[in-house]
Amino acid sequence: MRARYALSRPYLAGLGRCAAPVSIVCGRDDHWVGYEDAARLLRALPDAELEVVAGCGSLLPLEQPARLRAAVATWLGRALKRS
Repeated sequence: MRARYALSRPYLAGLGRCAAPVSIVCGRDDHWVGYEDAARLLRALPDAELEVVAGCGSLLPLEQPARLRAAVATWLGRALKRS
C-alpha cells in the first residue's frame, strides 16, 4: 500500500517550477501521511507555507475545521495579492 502512495514516487524535482503560493496544512497525529512528508514538500516549493495542527490526525476538515478554514483564508489572501 505504501508503494502506491503518491509521495513515495519521485516528485520533488518538478515542484521547484511551481510559481504559485502553496499552503500545506496537516495533522500532527496523522500516522498514514505524517507531517514529515509535508516538510519535504515545503523545502521543494519556493513559495510554500506549512502549518502542522497539533491534536489532529488525517481528518483535518472534521477534527479541526476552524483551523483549516483559517489556513485556506490565509492562502487565499496570499494568492489574491499575487494576481
